Amino acid sequence: MRDKDGVEALTLVCEITADYLSRGLDLVDALKDPGRRVGFQADRQATVSFEGVGGSTHMNALMADLRADEAHTLVDMTVEAFPTIPVVWKCPL
Repeated sequence: MRDKDGVEALTLVCEITADYLSRGLDLVDALKDPGRRVGFQADRQATVSFEGVGGSTHMNALMADLRADEAHTLVDMTVEAFPTIPVVWKCPL
């Protein structure tokens, strides 16, 4: 058999399905169950393009401002600790 991982994953899905069916539930319920137990999170991403030589300079200035001004509130909640994320690699451009 060439793809043992796929077969094993299918076996696990079948076991999970059988367990949920025995409780009168289905796979959609299985997917929603962790969210019901610990809560849901929704997010989204916005992409902003900075083109050209001036774009890189502008982006670097924005990031420097963000790093210099620590957040004190986030979604109407007080931020008690704001860890600094080290810059591990700098783009040579």
